[in-house]
Amino acid sequence: MAAVVAINAANMAYRKAIRQTRDVEFLKRSYPSWMSYFAEKLPEKNDDDRTLQIKDTPRHKREAEFLHSESPYNQFAFYMWLHVTNTFWFESFIMVNIVAIGVSTGIDLQNTADDPKLTLAVNSISIITTVVFTIECICKITAEGVFWTRYFLDPDNGSYNCMDFGIVMGSFVFMGSTNGSAIGALRMLRLARLLTFVKGVKQLRVIVSGLLVGLKSVVYIVMLLFLVIYMFAIVACLTFGQGDPGRFGSVPTAMLTLFQVSTLATWASIAYTSW
Repeated sequence: MAAVVAINAANMAYRKAIRQTRDVEFLKRSYPSWMSYFAEKLPEKNDDDRTLQIKDTPRHKREAEFLHSESPYNQFAFYMWLHVTNTFWFESFIMVNIVAIGVSTGIDLQNTADDPKLTLAVNSISIITTVVFTIECICKITAEGVFWTRYFLDPDNGSYNCMDFGIVMGSFVFMGSTNGSAIGALRMLRLARLLTFVKGVKQLRVIVSGLLVGLKSVVYIVMLLFLVIYMFAIVACLTFGQGDPGRFGSVPTAMLTLFQVSTLATWASIAYTSW
């Protein structure tokens, strides 16, 4: 009876481990040698356990690229991705810093009296968060191993990563400067950091992705409106150009006037003059 319990317990332990990796040899190296017998007895596929059939998850792709590599750097990169950059605590810590820099920037703009305590607090938060975001970029680039360019070219997070990297570089450029324009640019970079909050919330990412897809159609709508306004601007120049040269004396001016009329902004005075 005790032997049956031990066998079932070992089987359950290996089933739990194989949900995370399909590399049986890796399991043999990682677990006690006396349990290798049970690894060989595990089925290749189990219809009752769908996780065993998943081959295209990010973790399995990373294992295929890095785990079997003989390069220590690639193995370290897989460790960084698995235990640091791809963990909930890491993303949560980054999100907390994004919120902190957003709140501190708002406080800085409201600090019209130049309170030294508030100024010190805002500057301290700015320095700390800049260091944190720099470490984030280094960790994520390191986690890509020899494929470090994927940090910038990844189809899902590449655009956000490029923005993060640009903000970090810009923060170092303007940090410590007392020039008014440099301080304003640094504040703008802090506010731009709030946009990266979107990547940490799946619902917001879905909305932003939908808006970006919709912008493709909006471009064609803008082109159509431009053609319509251009055509009617020529007609307006021929019809109202002599009576109202200030508004319809040239095609660009007429286009601007027609755009103003389309927004219903003081269109009545334009209509009275033409009448």
